[in-house]
Amino acid sequence: LRSSAPPLGRRQAAAAVAVAVAGGAVAVVAERAVAVDFEEFSPKPGRTIRLEYGGKGVAGATWSAGKFLAATLAADPQLSLLARTFPDGPRPKPLRGSSVVELGAGLGLVSIEAGLEGARVVVTDGEASVLPVEERNLRANGVTGEVMRLDWADGEGADRLAARSGPLDLVIGADLVYGLDDAHFQAHQALVDCLARLTSKSGTYTLLAHTSRSAKREAAFMEALDRRFDRRVVDTTAVGVSPPSPIIKLYALRPRAPSAA
Repeated sequence: LRSSAPPLGRRQAAAAVAVAVAGGAVAVVAERAVAVDFEEFSPKPGRTIRLEYGGKGVAGATWSAGKFLAATLAADPQLSLLARTFPDGPRPKPLRGSSVVELGAGLGLVSIEAGLEGARVVVTDGEASVLPVEERNLRANGVTGEVMRLDWADGEGADRLAARSGPLDLVIGADLVYGLDDAHFQAHQALVDCLARLTSKSGTYTLLAHTSRSAKREAAFMEALDRRFDRRVVDTTAVGVSPPSPIIKLYALRPRAPSAA
């Protein structure tokens, strides 16, 4: 995967000054012209994805785990890695024609790659300021998809998304776990519940690219995941993709069967 640095250029763009979010919909209530940075990624030969930077905080950039997951989907659109990882499970559906939801999508790189492989994508993030940027990035790369705000703590919102997008074929996410304070810890627990709500009824697989940053906090997160999911490490080298760092891993998740009462 190639990343250009510094960003490729700047242009004038209409950017949202504020967005009103109601029921997951995005409404631009004011706009102004701003200079924006771009970066290009080549997840596989002959394909270039161009991303506009924007939004606030960690959502306004693309991180190594996201580039890694995008490259893996580009190398394996049939999702043969999932089949190898869970040989005892249902055969995963290829990306083409499948229904895919991304959590914490940031600028939308992974969703764009899935969309270019033919998936129907729903792009979500909890940071409202990044949603208009996601919409522009999808359009700029020729991907049709839905963009919506999803707070992981909003259980009813996750249930609604699962119901109207279902049956979901795949949930994806990259670099969703970081931070050491209690607020981040609570968000990690909410993420596990959100994943369960999206996948438990249909047995949907999840691909989660994770960067290890804090063993203490991550131990609690992994334990919470393991109570709800069968979690396995995916060997991406089988399709010619290597993690960019030893601290980055790709996990495949499958919901555990409910315990007998």
